[in-house]
Amino acid sequence: MKEELLTEVLTVENSTPEDLYNEEIDNSQNYSYEFEEYVNDNNNLELEESQDIIEKESIFDTLLEDNNNDDEDIIDDPTADLFKMMDSLSDIISDLENDIENENSNVKEQDLVNNNQEELNEEDNSIFENRTLLISEETQKVYLPYSLGEILEILNTSTQYKSIEEVIENEYILPLSTFKNPVISRFKEAYSLMRVKENSSVYAAIDLSLELMFNSSLNPAIIRACSNLDELNSYLDCLYNNQPENFNAFKVVYKLLPKQ
Repeated sequence: MKEELLTEVLTVENSTPEDLYNEEIDNSQNYSYEFEEYVNDNNNLELEESQDIIEKESIFDTLLEDNNNDDEDIIDDPTADLFKMMDSLSDIISDLENDIENENSNVKEQDLVNNNQEELNEEDNSIFENRTLLISEETQKVYLPYSLGEILEILNTSTQYKSIEEVIENEYILPLSTFKNPVISRFKEAYSLMRVKENSSVYAAIDLSLELMFNSSLNPAIIRACSNLDELNSYLDCLYNNQPENFNAFKVVYKLLPKQ
Protein backbone atom coordinates (compact mmCIF):
# COMPACT_ATOMS: atom_id res chain seq x y z
CA MET A 1 0.00 0.00 0.00
CA LYS A 2 2.83 2.37 0.89
CA GLU A 3 4.57 1.50 -2.36
CA GLU A 4 1.38 2.35 -4.38
CA LEU A 5 1.05 5.71 -2.63
CA LEU A 6 4.75 6.44 -3.16
CA THR A 7 4.49 5.53 -6.83
CA GLU A 8 1.46 7.79 -7.23
CA VAL A 9 3.27 10.69 -5.49
CA LEU A 10 6.38 10.25 -7.63
CA THR A 11 4.22 10.10 -10.76
CA VAL A 12 2.52 13.34 -9.85
CA GLU A 13 5.84 15.01 -9.00
CA ASN A 14 7.37 13.91 -12.28
CA SER A 15 4.31 14.96 -14.33
CA THR A 16 4.24 18.21 -16.23
CA PRO A 17 1.28 20.61 -15.90
CA GLU A 18 0.17 19.55 -19.36
CA ASP A 19 0.06 15.91 -18.31
CA LEU A 20 -1.99 16.72 -15.25
CA TYR A 21 -4.40 18.80 -17.35
CA ASN A 22 -4.87 15.96 -19.84
CA GLU A 23 -5.46 13.50 -17.04
CA GLU A 24 -8.18 15.70 -15.57
CA ILE A 25 -9.84 15.94 -19.00
CA ASP A 26 -9.81 12.17 -19.30
CA ASN A 27 -11.30 11.76 -15.82
CA SER A 28 -14.06 14.27 -16.52
CA GLN A 29 -14.90 12.51 -19.80
CA ASN A 30 -15.09 9.20 -17.92
CA TYR A 31 -17.42 10.77 -15.37
CA SER A 32 -19.51 12.16 -18.20
CA TYR A 33 -19.76 8.75 -19.84
CA GLU A 34 -20.73 7.12 -16.56
CA PHE A 35 -23.36 9.78 -15.93
CA GLU A 36 -24.83 9.35 -19.41
CA GLU A 37 -24.88 5.61 -18.94
CA TYR A 38 -26.67 6.05 -15.63
CA VAL A 39 -29.20 8.42 -17.20
CA ASN A 40 -29.78 6.02 -20.09
CA ASP A 41 -30.25 3.10 -17.75
CA ASN A 42 -32.67 5.11 -15.67
CA ASN A 43 -34.60 6.21 -18.75
CA ASN A 44 -34.80 2.66 -19.99
CA LEU A 45 -36.11 1.55 -16.60
CA GLU A 46 -38.73 4.30 -16.61
CA LEU A 47 -39.66 3.38 -20.18
CA GLU A 48 -40.13 -0.27 -19.22
CA GLU A 49 -42.23 0.71 -16.23
CA SER A 50 -44.26 3.05 -18.41
CA GLN A 51 -44.83 0.33 -21.00
CA ASP A 52 -45.82 -2.08 -18.24
CA ILE A 53 -48.38 0.42 -16.95
CA ILE A 54 -49.72 0.95 -20.47
CA GLU A 55 -50.05 -2.81 -20.97
CA LYS A 56 -51.88 -3.18 -17.65
CA GLU A 57 -54.21 -0.33 -18.51
CA SER A 58 -54.88 -1.96 -21.86
CA ILE A 59 -55.67 -5.28 -20.16
CA PHE A 60 -57.95 -3.50 -17.68
CA ASP A 61 -59.77 -1.72 -20.51
CA THR A 62 -60.20 -5.05 -22.27
CA LEU A 63 -61.65 -6.61 -19.13
CA LEU A 64 -64.07 -3.73 -18.74
CA GLU A 65 -65.10 -4.06 -22.37
CA ASP A 66 -65.61 -7.82 -21.98
CA ASN A 67 -67.62 -7.26 -18.83
CA ASN A 68 -69.83 -4.73 -20.60
CA ASN A 69 -70.30 -7.18 -23.46
CA ASP A 70 -71.23 -9.89 -20.96
CA ASP A 71 -73.84 -7.57 -19.45
CA GLU A 72 -75.25 -6.95 -22.91
CA ASP A 73 -75.35 -10.68 -23.55
CA ILE A 74 -77.25 -11.20 -20.31
CA ILE A 75 -79.74 -8.53 -21.26
CA ASP A 76 -80.20 -10.06 -24.72
CA ASP A 77 -80.42 -13.59 -23.28
CA PRO A 78 -84.04 -14.83 -23.36
CA THR A 79 -83.54 -16.58 -20.02
CA ALA A 80 -83.26 -13.16 -18.42
CA ASP A 81 -87.04 -12.95 -18.84
CA LEU A 82 -87.31 -15.65 -16.21
CA PHE A 83 -85.75 -13.36 -13.65
CA LYS A 84 -88.16 -10.61 -14.56
CA MET A 85 -90.87 -13.01 -13.46
CA MET A 86 -89.41 -12.86 -9.98
CA ASP A 87 -90.78 -9.34 -9.66
CA SER A 88 -94.30 -10.71 -9.83
CA LEU A 89 -93.81 -13.50 -7.27
CA SER A 90 -95.35 -11.42 -4.51
CA ASP A 91 -98.54 -11.16 -6.60
CA ILE A 92 -98.48 -14.90 -7.24
CA ILE A 93 -98.07 -15.62 -3.53
CA SER A 94 -100.91 -13.23 -2.72
CA ASP A 95 -103.19 -14.99 -5.22
CA LEU A 96 -102.27 -18.41 -3.82
CA GLU A 97 -102.99 -17.27 -0.28
CA ASN A 98 -106.37 -15.94 -1.39
CA ASP A 99 -107.15 -19.29 -3.03
CA ILE A 100 -106.20 -21.12 0.15
CA GLU A 101 -108.40 -18.81 2.21
CA ASN A 102 -111.32 -19.31 -0.18
CA GLU A 103 -110.92 -23.08 0.00
CA ASN A 104 -110.93 -22.93 3.77
CA SER A 105 -114.10 -20.84 3.72
CA ASN A 106 -115.82 -23.62 1.76
CA VAL A 107 -114.89 -26.26 4.29
CA LYS A 108 -117.74 -27.69 6.32
CA GLU A 109 -117.74 -27.91 10.08
CA GLN A 110 -115.26 -30.46 11.40
CA ASP A 111 -117.48 -33.38 10.53
CA LEU A 112 -115.18 -35.69 8.62
CA VAL A 113 -117.57 -38.62 8.99
CA ASN A 114 -120.95 -37.14 8.14
CA ASN A 115 -124.28 -38.74 7.41
CA ASN A 116 -123.71 -38.62 3.64
CA GLN A 117 -120.66 -40.92 3.75
CA GLU A 118 -121.43 -44.29 2.25
CA GLU A 119 -120.16 -47.61 3.46
CA LEU A 120 -117.71 -48.82 0.81
CA ASN A 121 -116.49 -52.38 0.52
CA GLU A 122 -113.09 -53.54 -0.78
CA GLU A 123 -114.34 -53.68 -4.37
CA ASP A 124 -115.48 -50.05 -4.21
CA ASN A 125 -112.18 -49.12 -2.61
CA SER A 126 -110.20 -50.60 -5.52
CA ILE A 127 -112.35 -48.69 -8.02
CA PHE A 128 -111.57 -45.36 -6.40
CA GLU A 129 -107.84 -45.91 -6.03
CA ASN A 130 -105.52 -44.56 -8.70
CA ARG A 131 -101.77 -44.72 -8.19
CA THR A 132 -100.78 -43.45 -11.65
CA LEU A 133 -99.95 -39.93 -12.78
CA LEU A 134 -100.89 -39.77 -16.46
CA ILE A 135 -99.68 -36.77 -18.46
CA SER A 136 -101.39 -36.98 -21.83
CA GLU A 137 -100.75 -34.84 -24.87
CA GLU A 138 -103.41 -36.85 -26.68
CA THR A 139 -106.24 -35.64 -24.46
CA GLN A 140 -104.41 -32.49 -23.31
CA LYS A 141 -105.11 -33.48 -19.72
CA VAL A 142 -103.28 -34.50 -16.58
CA TYR A 143 -104.78 -37.34 -14.52
CA LEU A 144 -103.55 -37.17 -10.95
CA PRO A 145 -103.23 -40.16 -8.62
CA TYR A 146 -105.63 -40.34 -5.69
CA SER A 147 -106.76 -42.57 -2.88
CA LEU A 148 -110.24 -43.19 -1.55
CA GLY A 149 -109.32 -41.54 1.73
CA GLU A 150 -108.27 -38.34 -0.03
CA ILE A 151 -111.48 -38.25 -2.06
CA LEU A 152 -113.67 -38.82 0.99
CA GLU A 153 -111.86 -36.13 2.94
CA ILE A 154 -112.56 -33.60 0.17
CA LEU A 155 -116.15 -34.80 -0.18
CA ASN A 156 -116.79 -34.56 3.55
CA THR A 157 -115.12 -31.20 4.12
CA SER A 158 -116.05 -29.23 1.01
CA THR A 159 -119.39 -27.69 0.15
CA GLN A 160 -118.61 -27.76 -3.59
CA TYR A 161 -119.07 -31.46 -4.37
CA LYS A 162 -121.93 -33.89 -3.96
CA SER A 163 -120.35 -37.09 -5.29
CA ILE A 164 -117.05 -38.92 -5.58
CA GLU A 165 -117.19 -38.55 -9.37
CA GLU A 166 -117.42 -34.76 -9.03
CA VAL A 167 -114.36 -34.73 -6.79
CA ILE A 168 -112.33 -36.81 -9.24
CA GLU A 169 -113.41 -34.80 -12.27
CA ASN A 170 -112.67 -31.42 -10.73
CA GLU A 171 -109.72 -32.12 -8.43
CA TYR A 172 -107.81 -34.91 -10.14
CA ILE A 173 -108.31 -34.30 -13.87
CA LEU A 174 -106.65 -31.06 -14.98
CA PRO A 175 -106.03 -29.34 -18.31
CA LEU A 176 -102.45 -29.81 -19.47
CA SER A 177 -102.34 -26.02 -19.95
CA THR A 178 -102.37 -25.69 -16.15
CA PHE A 179 -98.63 -26.30 -16.31
CA LYS A 180 -97.88 -24.44 -19.55
CA ASN A 181 -95.30 -22.20 -17.84
CA PRO A 182 -93.08 -24.76 -16.08
CA VAL A 183 -91.05 -22.26 -14.04
CA ILE A 184 -94.02 -20.45 -12.53
CA SER A 185 -95.94 -23.74 -12.23
CA ARG A 186 -93.14 -25.33 -10.21
CA PHE A 187 -93.14 -22.32 -7.91
CA LYS A 188 -96.91 -22.36 -7.43
CA GLU A 189 -97.17 -26.13 -6.97
CA ALA A 190 -94.33 -26.26 -4.44
CA TYR A 191 -95.85 -23.33 -2.56
CA SER A 192 -99.29 -24.95 -2.45
CA LEU A 193 -97.87 -28.30 -1.38
CA MET A 194 -96.14 -26.69 1.59
CA ARG A 195 -98.97 -24.37 2.64
CA VAL A 196 -101.95 -26.69 2.05
CA LYS A 197 -100.66 -30.26 2.42
CA GLU A 198 -97.88 -29.61 4.93
CA ASN A 199 -99.50 -26.63 6.70
CA SER A 200 -96.10 -24.92 6.69
CA SER A 201 -95.16 -21.28 7.21
CA VAL A 202 -95.09 -18.87 4.29
CA TYR A 203 -91.30 -18.66 4.66
CA ALA A 204 -90.86 -22.44 4.35
CA ALA A 205 -93.18 -22.50 1.33
CA ILE A 206 -91.28 -19.72 -0.44
CA ASP A 207 -87.95 -21.39 0.37
CA LEU A 208 -88.93 -24.67 -1.31
CA SER A 209 -90.62 -22.87 -4.22
CA LEU A 210 -87.49 -20.88 -5.04
CA GLU A 211 -85.38 -24.02 -4.75
CA LEU A 212 -87.47 -25.98 -7.25
CA MET A 213 -88.74 -23.38 -9.71
CA PHE A 214 -85.69 -23.60 -12.02
CA ASN A 215 -85.29 -27.38 -11.79
CA SER A 216 -86.01 -28.13 -15.45
CA SER A 217 -85.87 -31.90 -14.84
CA LEU A 218 -88.90 -31.72 -12.56
CA ASN A 219 -92.32 -31.76 -14.18
CA PRO A 220 -94.61 -29.48 -12.12
CA ALA A 221 -97.44 -32.01 -12.45
CA ILE A 222 -95.38 -34.38 -10.31
CA ILE A 223 -95.28 -31.81 -7.51
CA ARG A 224 -99.09 -31.55 -7.72
CA ALA A 225 -99.41 -35.35 -7.63
CA CYS A 226 -97.35 -35.74 -4.43
CA SER A 227 -99.46 -36.15 -1.29
CA ASN A 228 -96.82 -34.67 0.98
CA LEU A 229 -93.26 -33.41 1.19
CA ASP A 230 -91.86 -36.87 1.91
CA GLU A 231 -93.16 -38.16 -1.43
CA LEU A 232 -91.69 -35.18 -3.25
CA ASN A 233 -88.31 -35.59 -1.56
CA SER A 234 -88.36 -39.28 -2.43
CA TYR A 235 -88.96 -38.46 -6.10
CA LEU A 236 -86.23 -35.78 -6.08
CA ASP A 237 -83.77 -38.33 -4.66
CA CYS A 238 -84.61 -40.77 -7.46
CA LEU A 239 -84.31 -37.96 -10.00
CA TYR A 240 -80.95 -36.88 -8.58
CA ASN A 241 -79.64 -40.46 -8.90
CA ASN A 242 -81.03 -40.65 -12.44
CA GLN A 243 -83.36 -43.47 -11.35
CA PRO A 244 -86.89 -42.03 -11.50
CA GLU A 245 -88.22 -45.53 -12.16
CA ASN A 246 -87.37 -46.41 -8.54
CA PHE A 247 -89.99 -43.98 -7.26
CA ASN A 248 -92.82 -46.11 -5.89
CA ALA A 249 -95.36 -43.70 -4.39
CA PHE A 250 -97.12 -43.63 -7.76
CA LYS A 251 -96.34 -44.43 -11.38
CA VAL A 252 -95.59 -41.64 -13.85
CA VAL A 253 -96.82 -42.22 -17.42
CA TYR A 254 -96.47 -39.89 -20.39
CA LYS A 255 -98.68 -40.23 -23.46
CA LEU A 256 -97.07 -38.13 -26.18
CA LEU A 257 -98.40 -37.22 -29.56
CA PRO A 258 -96.74 -39.16 -32.39
CA LYS A 259 -93.92 -37.32 -34.13
CA GLN A 260 -94.81 -36.11 -37.59
